[in-house]
Amino acid sequence: MLSDPSSSSSEPEGAGGGSAQCGVGGDSGVPVREALLECCGAALFALDRSYRYLAFNRAHSAFLKQLTGRDPAVGVSLAEYLPADDWKQVRRSVDRALGGTASVAVVDLAGRSGDTRVFLEVDHRPLRADDGSVYGVALSVRELTRREGVERGFREPGSVFHLLAEIAPLGIGISDAAENTLYLNPRFTELFGYTLDDIPTLREWWPKAYPDPALRRKARSRWSAAMQNPAATREPFPTLELPVTCADGTVRQVEFRTASMGSLNVVFLNDISERVKSESVQRALTRRLERSRQTQAETLREKTRLISELNRSMESLEETNAVKNKLFSIIAHDLRSPFSAFLNLLGSLREEFPALDPAEVREYLDLLQSSASGAYELLENLLEWAALQEGSITVRAAVCEVGPAVARNIGVCGGAAARKSIHMVNRCAEGMHVSADPQMLDTVLRNLIGNAVKFTHEGGRVEVFAAPAPEAGEFIEIGVRDTGIGIPGELREHIFSLDRKTGRPGTHGEVSSGLGLALCKDFVELHKGRISVESETGAGATFRFTLPAGHAPPTAAR
Repeated sequence: MLSDPSSSSSEPEGAGGGSAQCGVGGDSGVPVREALLECCGAALFALDRSYRYLAFNRAHSAFLKQLTGRDPAVGVSLAEYLPADDWKQVRRSVDRALGGTASVAVVDLAGRSGDTRVFLEVDHRPLRADDGSVYGVALSVRELTRREGVERGFREPGSVFHLLAEIAPLGIGISDAAENTLYLNPRFTELFGYTLDDIPTLREWWPKAYPDPALRRKARSRWSAAMQNPAATREPFPTLELPVTCADGTVRQVEFRTASMGSLNVVFLNDISERVKSESVQRALTRRLERSRQTQAETLREKTRLISELNRSMESLEETNAVKNKLFSIIAHDLRSPFSAFLNLLGSLREEFPALDPAEVREYLDLLQSSASGAYELLENLLEWAALQEGSITVRAAVCEVGPAVARNIGVCGGAAARKSIHMVNRCAEGMHVSADPQMLDTVLRNLIGNAVKFTHEGGRVEVFAAPAPEAGEFIEIGVRDTGIGIPGELREHIFSLDRKTGRPGTHGEVSSGLGLALCKDFVELHKGRISVESETGAGATFRFTLPAGHAPPTAAR
């Protein structure tokens, strides 16, 4: 029943009291009005200006009991029955009515379980006294279906839902847990061409928006994952980017933002087709620019390579010119000198021969032999060096025993050493082998031993030794040590090259071109070895070079 706290006829109509009367006086119409209020089916109640109950009918009592689990009571504020957020929503409409403005509003309140929302249509009417002042508000409540509530809530002028639906440049769609489509805003229909009649449930939406089954499965999977983020968590809404096929068959690139609001799923859709197209063009331009940059970089690298090769070619040409000039100098001076001496000695011998005794003739012959040997040695070095420069010399490595090779070349230089009374010593142990080209090994040994004899005074000493190289790896180090005149520091720095003149006369005026040591360096390096010199002026010199160790076959070892 609609309760009335007073039966006095002086109370304004609708004022509440403790009795079960309508509060319109004691006339016979009160029971009839009470019956009408109870039979209308709507939940009716009245509040004073402090929001306290003045009266309510049985339908409202049952509704509040179902919603909150509590019975209403006259004199108790409605605010005590509702959660704070729901009360703020209800109070706005009540305050409008207390201000004298009747209104109909749609509100959604938390259900008793807390995980569902109840949509209500509430009619607010001011209660006025005889003097026209508003002393309360009468309310009529009707529960809406979920879809009807969402639609009416979105369309209610002045509501947040209405503003979102009308002014947001995004498509908005709302569905429930059963995948029923509850609401589509006008922008949604404008973008995709679909209305509520076209997609009453999501079962119709998926095949229309995603005709391709694979894309449809992907879209549904990502949609379901995104819906796991409730809006109440205040986390950023998940964003999806997927194509959507419109009602007219065109395809739009769409950015989705989704959230779960209780049992409702809300999605905001933004058409990003132009942005995607722009990004695609930008990516294409970026790829073209990157390819152009790479092409330019490759061109620059190629130019740098060509310039580097040109510089190397110029350096090589300069070196070749220097070598050529050195070669011409050797041919013009160093090779001519021994032949001139030979011819002069031969002329003198011819003129003085009748008056010479045998000892003097032998002295002339020794000088002629020395001059011829020097010329032959120089010519042999020239021919070998020229062949090396042309690339016609290849290393034909074989296992060579060091001791016999040293003895053989000491013998070659023995005549010159005997004339100067130089003591020659071979300190190479037996059974020590190297892997080398035998002819090149002889050339290196002949030049180093010959130079030692050439620059050692009479009565001096030249010794040749060999031992495993101290550095890592299987190499043998061979050395030639003399007690000669030594090598000055400025000459020592260029002793193995032809870029400067390093030749000088021996202790008996022997010719020296410097070509032999350059040839030694080239031959040693062809074997992956190294050559070096240790010397001081007046303190003799020691030349060392390394060659790969050789392993003699068993028969040779025995």
